[in-house]
Amino acid sequence: MDGDDQSRVFHIATNGVASISGFSIISGSTSEDGAGVLNEGTVLLRNITLAENTAERGGTSSSYEVRFRRPWD
Repeated sequence: MDGDDQSRVFHIATNGVASISGFSIISGSTSEDGAGVLNEGTVLLRNITLAENTAERGGTSSSYEVRFRRPWD
């Protein structure tokens, strides 16, 4: 997924749930948080490349509550 340096690539809204796998998230751009991924809900990233994303804060990703989970949990 390519933001073409024009916009954020993904925004997971409050209470949203997403599982993203198997591709690249590149060239996101925003003057706010999280150019590649802004997470306000729950997101699982697998086999993802995050590159060349620019933002005021949290260029590649920004998450309001970070929880790490092992895939087998």
